[in-house]
Amino acid sequence: MADSKETKETKETENPAEITISGDSRQTHELSRYINSKYQDSVFKDLFKSSKNLLDLYRTLHPEDSLIKEEDLTLITIKNVLSNGVYNDVAFQAKDRIMILFEHQSSINWNMPLRLLIYYAEEIMGYLRQEGESLHQKDRILLPAVEFYVVYSGSEKWDVTRLCLSDSFKEKNGFLELTVKVIHKNDYRESILDDYLTFIYKVKENINTYGRDEKNIRQAVLEAIDYCMENNILAGYLADRKREVFGMLMNEISVDEFGEIREREGESRGRREGRKEGRREEEARFIISMYRKGYTLEQIAGVAEKSVEEIEAVISQKELMPTV
Repeated sequence: MADSKETKETKETENPAEITISGDSRQTHELSRYINSKYQDSVFKDLFKSSKNLLDLYRTLHPEDSLIKEEDLTLITIKNVLSNGVYNDVAFQAKDRIMILFEHQSSINWNMPLRLLIYYAEEIMGYLRQEGESLHQKDRILLPAVEFYVVYSGSEKWDVTRLCLSDSFKEKNGFLELTVKVIHKNDYRESILDDYLTFIYKVKENINTYGRDEKNIRQAVLEAIDYCMENNILAGYLADRKREVFGMLMNEISVDEFGEIREREGESRGRREGRKEGRREEEARFIISMYRKGYTLEQIAGVAEKSVEEIEAVISQKELMPTV
């Protein structure tokens, strides 16, 4: 009997002979068939699943709190927001005192305060359920303090240190504010955040040197991993998770490439209505392209910021379109 698709994918992903990630830093297996479904997390999110790394992150932000321990920190990262496949990157709580939400951005996005507001609302609802609190009770509900951060690793210059929700209001009246601190490379020297950004920028530097075809990108990623391990930059994490980091980065780069194509071609249209129609068509091509490359419906929904039902509708209507 022929193997099922799932069985075939399992065989491909679990055979260590199919991929070489040491020695001369060359990759021998065609990646696109399995990376997208196997490595759904980002490197940023995966890095801070470790309680030790999470503690390093907290101490980077709060060096004054020398008494905090690994067991005092709890990951509360949201798995799914508003049922549309949008996931937040890293959220954690330090005892019952501070709730910290992190997002990693490889491109400029002025809407991060709005996104983080939505994530925070979800976190607070979870917190109230966990604590057995009710919004209808008479007594005041005491909440942990909250902090919002965006780690920026993009190539485009973005000279901002803070983003404010009120900047998005058509009219400001002072009733609501949410402030996000934007973290750039060298903001926290000799820290786990700076190590992460050093690694990501090394990958980008290598890609710029070698080129953007798949073979050269694989070489760029692998050499960046080797470079950081040799120079004690996230060395322990990369040594333990080398194969997974490689897969996650290749997946992230693919998603970024699709996003750049969508933005470029959508904004190349003429008048306002033309741009809207152009974006709709390009978005449909983007979705079909991701679908044909093996992304799950949930992954596509997350990148396109649509519901799974909307993605299914596009696929059913546009599946015969040529890919970009």
